Amino acid sequence: MKDSIYLYSEEENKLLSRTISFIRFPLCVLVVILHSDLLAKPIYRLGILDIEQNAPIYTSISWFFSRYLAYSAVPIFFIISGFLFFYNIKEFTLSVYKNKLVTRVKSLFIPYLCWCLLYFLLYILIGPDNIVLRDESKLFDNDFSWFSFVYEVFIKPIDGPLWFIRNLIVMVVSTPLFYYGIKRLKIFLPAILFCLNYYFQSPVIESLFWFDLGVYFAIERINFMQICKRILFLSLLVCIISIICDHYCFQLLHIHLYKYLSIFKISSVIGISYYLASKYKGKLVPDLLSDSSFIIYAYHGLLTLLLPQLFINIFSSLLGCELLTYLLTITIIIIGGVFLSYVIHRNELLRSIFSGR
Repeated sequence: MKDSIYLYSEEENKLLSRTISFIRFPLCVLVVILHSDLLAKPIYRLGILDIEQNAPIYTSISWFFSRYLAYSAVPIFFIISGFLFFYNIKEFTLSVYKNKLVTRVKSLFIPYLCWCLLYFLLYILIGPDNIVLRDESKLFDNDFSWFSFVYEVFIKPIDGPLWFIRNLIVMVVSTPLFYYGIKRLKIFLPAILFCLNYYFQSPVIESLFWFDLGVYFAIERINFMQICKRILFLSLLVCIISIICDHYCFQLLHIHLYKYLSIFKISSVIGISYYLASKYKGKLVPDLLSDSSFIIYAYHGLLTLLLPQLFINIFSSLLGCELLTYLLTITIIIIGGVFLSYVIHRNELLRSIFSGR
């Protein structure tokens, strides 16, 4: 069968479904890697200064994995989320919209609320002052109010990584706007959002762009993963060149070149995943790992604050303390998340409220 960029055949739909099922776990691992970067935390509170100069090996490794590769995870999640909302919908009616909202309440809103409340209890039990690397918050000081509580749940989630779910909930509610915008403006709507994000560099606009791009692919029935596979060589080449040039570009112009070419990085990750799914017919990721993706994503935020604090105190006298802390944090969070997911999924109530399944 000849490959097509349009989603018509049953075989192509199955392959796309297999790719999405496979890619979830690696993307969640990338999110953990992103949030485990010591350079993104107030590490000076632990007495570590000038980490970029004193730990060049760690700095190089964490730059590539945490600040380059891992930044592809969230945009891909947004693309897939927008795509799946309108996937195989022939006509977007009020009834379809209501059914989709009910489904998303179960899979997004309830788990979001439960994890935020659980984190609130954990912060009280552990003691905010014992979480040295946490962001400053008024939730636990003498100025506590219901406004600060609502702020820490819905505006700036106390479970930090859940900002993605919060944004996704807002966009799901707004899907009629995306639908009619795409129907009238076609590719021009994502193009407009892309230009706005390029100019303003806004996280909100960026979220809208990636989600809207997924909506566009679904409505126009475009197999975006097949496109990413077709241009995989070009995308990888651009990524390699941008990484090499970025060092010199930053020294001369003080700008990061790779940020403006992120779409090629995202295309590369999707293209590789689609290629592997098409090449190997068996399961690329065991169900145990694939099913643990959401739990790992939802629970890991607090551990990325506590584990570095613990390991740096233990290994501070060792050469390569930063790299060891980085690797141990990632490994323990992933293994712990898989185990926690296994426990949660054995109970129907826990599974429904913490993973939305």
